[in-house]
Amino acid sequence: MARSLIVALCVLFIGLPQLLSSFHDSQRYATATESDWEGTNNSLESATCARKTGKWLLQLCDGDRIVPFSAEDPGQALLMSAWARLAGRDATVMDVARLNLGINALGLVVLVATLITFGTFATAVVVLILGPTVFLSWFDTLPHWALIGTVSMQLILPLALIARARSWLSPTVSGLLIAVGLLLLAFASLLREVVGLSVLLVTIVAGIWALWHDRHRRRRWMATIAILAAAVVASQSSRLVITARNAAYALDAANLPATHGMSHTLYIGLGAVPNKWGIRYDDAVGREAAAAAEPGVAMYSKDYFRVMSALYWAKWREDPGEVARIYLVKLGILLGDSVIELTPPLGVLLVLVTAIQLLARHRRWTAGDRGGETRLAINLIVLGLIGLIMAQAMLATPTRLYTMPIGPLILVLVGIAVENLASWAWRTIARPTTQSP
Repeated sequence: MARSLIVALCVLFIGLPQLLSSFHDSQRYATATESDWEGTNNSLESATCARKTGKWLLQLCDGDRIVPFSAEDPGQALLMSAWARLAGRDATVMDVARLNLGINALGLVVLVATLITFGTFATAVVVLILGPTVFLSWFDTLPHWALIGTVSMQLILPLALIARARSWLSPTVSGLLIAVGLLLLAFASLLREVVGLSVLLVTIVAGIWALWHDRHRRRRWMATIAILAAAVVASQSSRLVITARNAAYALDAANLPATHGMSHTLYIGLGAVPNKWGIRYDDAVGREAAAAAEPGVAMYSKDYFRVMSALYWAKWREDPGEVARIYLVKLGILLGDSVIELTPPLGVLLVLVTAIQLLARHRRWTAGDRGGETRLAINLIVLGLIGLIMAQAMLATPTRLYTMPIGPLILVLVGIAVENLASWAWRTIARPTTQSP
């Protein structure tokens, strides 16, 4: 009862006011006719096509002229199309901002529910108190902002795999969480394929650990293999949706990228810091480089991304030391950024969290402690996600446009650190002392 009251008070006096305030602030987009982000404008055009013709993931549908939506992850376009059909009107830039807010609010709810389910109530309270500012005050019309909530939903699947192996939860609850986790992985992959890939990698690592733990239980072992196979399929949701679109509308997909191409970002990512080649982190730089290397190449086609990949690897061959320097500089920028204001730089925070985790687990009397095991599992999963998000930012640009999903994960680390310190202090005080003869 007391815990329910705490959650209710946090929602009523912190979460809900911040959500209402942010929705009010989204009015600043009420008069905007287009976004500063080309991909968002393409999604709005696709939503208009879906409302008028009932055909999905087409960027242009003017009579017999059809231009497929391509070279972007389809999640935002699908969600805006669904909203346009439901509302019976064209989606607007303000609708996009509110979509991002809605996804982030859902991410906050899912994250708190996950933490409570796995017995880390104090961490859930930390997220409830500090999270609304991170989840709900950071928003824009770029799809990147929705990744704050999207990434926060992704702890479920790897945690459920570990919980299933360790019998922390009933088989029914573990199975339900795995099913929900697979759906959320598919959702993340629709919004940003590289995020889905990151979650898949963390899930595979958790699955490998579960396989080792259940290596003498054949039936459990085979079920884990099936779950990992389902996770691989879920991570391909964008490609599956685009393939279904191409088949439904008899589109020639020979030169249509299914998702957001990576080689373009890799190339211009070399320009995120000063470099010997004068490359800048600007989409126009990539387009100009591709046009110079292969005149007449269609922008954002499969050929375009092939050319960009060749240009990127050519820089590695030309001067691997310079490329390595660029990435080291970007890593330094990432580790020196706090992500959340008033917190230590990320590098310092990671060292502190790791030290506290080691402190909480280094004594033999912690063995068999269910709470300690759960906190360790959460920390490892969160650190894995943070590392992969940082890797994406290193390959692209070390700005908060890419690191913002780390914000909620930092709150989880802080909450787990508080719980670990409290557990360590309590066990140290309560442990019986040996009297000297």
